[in-house]
Amino acid sequence: MRFLHLVLEPASFIKHVPMQIIVSAPGKMVLSGEYAVLHGAPALALAIRHRAHVLLKTRDKSPSILESSLLNGHMIPFQIGPSGIETYEDPPFSQTLPLVNEILAQLVAQLKKHDLRLPPIHMVLDTNEFYRQEKRKKVKLGLGSSAALLVALSAACNCLFEMAGGQPNCRVTWPEVWRLHQSLPNQHGSGIDVASSYHGQLILFQKKETESYPSIRNLRLPSNLYLWMIWTRRSTETSSMLDQLARWRCSHPELSRITMDQMFDAAQRSADMAEQGRAGSLLQSFRLYADALQLLSDASGIDIISSEHREIRALAEKMGLVYKPSGAGGGDIGFAATDDIALIAPFQHKIEALGYHGMAVPVDSSGFKVIRKSE
Repeated sequence: MRFLHLVLEPASFIKHVPMQIIVSAPGKMVLSGEYAVLHGAPALALAIRHRAHVLLKTRDKSPSILESSLLNGHMIPFQIGPSGIETYEDPPFSQTLPLVNEILAQLVAQLKKHDLRLPPIHMVLDTNEFYRQEKRKKVKLGLGSSAALLVALSAACNCLFEMAGGQPNCRVTWPEVWRLHQSLPNQHGSGIDVASSYHGQLILFQKKETESYPSIRNLRLPSNLYLWMIWTRRSTETSSMLDQLARWRCSHPELSRITMDQMFDAAQRSADMAEQGRAGSLLQSFRLYADALQLLSDASGIDIISSEHREIRALAEKMGLVYKPSGAGGGDIGFAATDDIALIAPFQHKIEALGYHGMAVPVDSSGFKVIRKSE
């Protein structure tokens, strides 16, 4: 990231320079290419208006203060040391907020190389928009909250250091965010969620082995394509499903190759139809990819097309819509698609009657945003 390479005087961090930065970044919904994207296939993702918000404000004295919606808004004093967030809390924040801890740990390590240190800060992390209240419990919707937080926090930190160095631009580039994402431990995902959060809009994402960074192309949804997001009311754990998939691929290499070839072809067709902007053909490609996911689910024994997704898909097909899970499947989010807007209202009525939660897809066109910066 760019702030890791700034050459600043140590005093610019040690003295009190009041600064405040607010950054937000959107979540995502994968339209096509799940799983196959990990093996070089193109994938489509849509940024949505569920946003992570980060506020960074310098303080004139220690300690630093952390607030997070994941901690019910409690104000926790902390210091930033060589291992990241250091507190006397039990369990430690390295376990409670591992993503935040890793980002700050890398920051500290790079600053130390320049004999610099982070000033005391008040940091507020808000990912409430990625959760839904269910029976007095917050349930995660599966819309890429971690990726959105990574993008927003990295942009906010970059802004803080640039302002401290007298540079007002407050920009962070896609390669910088990608490198940070890749440097995090236990990183198994493709990074499409991070790319979607950074760029906004509809993106075509592809990572080839010969390329240092994924290629990103911004596309436009056909104006006569209507998407309806459905929450299955069951959360899923993406990392565990990826681990299961890796084990299955090792134990069934030939079946895995055949299945992945079909998924790759379906992903490529979706990418081609999206680039051409043909709603009818894009709908058919979504159906083909849902079929490929069904094949992968059945062949591997992984609960990708869960009972909830099966029920919703059967209803959607009966009513003339296309339906597929978004992302790893199992639970979380799926979407229905049609080029006939008149089908949406009766479909929504039916899925609500079945106990699912549906809504129009709130497309976000702006990617991450620096909402406010001041000295």
